[in-house]
Amino acid sequence: MRGLFRMPATRRHLLRTARFVILWCMRRAAPALLFLLAAAPVAADPPAGTVVARSAQPTSLLAADGIYWLGDCRLNHRTPDGQLSSTKSPPCGKSADAVAFGLTADASYIYWTQSTCFWRVRRPMGPRERMFCLKNDHEELEKGLAPAGAQRFYIHDDYSSGHDVYQLVRMQNGRTETLVRGRPTPFLSLTTHAGIAYYLDPDGDDLVVALPLAGGRPKVLLRDQCGTPGGLAVDDSGIYFACAALVSVTPAGKPFRNVIVRMPLAGGRPTVLADLEGYAAPLVVDAQHVWWRTWNGLLARVPKSGGKTEVVARATGQAIWNDLVVLDDAAYWLEHEASEIRMAKPPAAPLP
Repeated sequence: MRGLFRMPATRRHLLRTARFVILWCMRRAAPALLFLLAAAPVAADPPAGTVVARSAQPTSLLAADGIYWLGDCRLNHRTPDGQLSSTKSPPCGKSADAVAFGLTADASYIYWTQSTCFWRVRRPMGPRERMFCLKNDHEELEKGLAPAGAQRFYIHDDYSSGHDVYQLVRMQNGRTETLVRGRPTPFLSLTTHAGIAYYLDPDGDDLVVALPLAGGRPKVLLRDQCGTPGGLAVDDSGIYFACAALVSVTPAGKPFRNVIVRMPLAGGRPTVLADLEGYAAPLVVDAQHVWWRTWNGLLARVPKSGGKTEVVARATGQAIWNDLVVLDDAAYWLEHEASEIRMAKPPAAPLP
């Protein structure tokens, strides 16, 4: 302040006048500012969804004749009108090895795996049937794929070497053939459409791969690099997947983009549909939208043709693979820690 008092009188007077004007304006403007702040729209938190069922240790979800899920060591079913039913519980221990995984379906049956065995029920909820079991103690079924005629397809984990080696296997007339083998990552994203298995492989440059299940060599549909591949979905309109740090869509010298992309079934350059803040898996599609869940709980969707990303809900637990389905424009997902199956419908809040 000593410097201030050494100023010429005229300058000190101007500073005091300016301070007075500023304080007067702030007092006059404060009510208007408070009114504007109160009237400004505040983005509401996304809904947490409605609990539609409860089940201990829920794992996979499937949309068919309503929704199916695996929990309480059994297959559970909720019809479109809300009726609940379940299979009789198969032998189930308390270890994690006994938890069931890998729901899939065809026109007649629902299939799933549990430990070393492959099970099915006739749709919508017939008696449980055991199709086959692996004979080796060092093998464990991870997912069964819908059969094609006399052929059976499944993914299993062979840890006889001391580490996990995943294999996609075709079985026919009791004989097995390994179609693909490798680290677990590609098999987590594996999905099938029209007799072809699609998967994302982050090792090397062969990122999107298609494999005819009836026989044939893998075909690389996209040569690219992805730091961490996320969910993958395929339908007649194209291939959709999530990727953290996709090289081809990132300009030189810029930070890597975490994206949801679409590409043609025959292969080709990916088109970015949405940018993400984090890792997205699982990912599913319906007739109009791509839906996904991030690992920080955000459940969102974007039109297949591109457009505004919409927030549908915010989950409270951590996402895992195969825990999101869409049925009649409603999203269903698993809350593993709460042992709940929840549902949410748009309208959605715009993504901040």
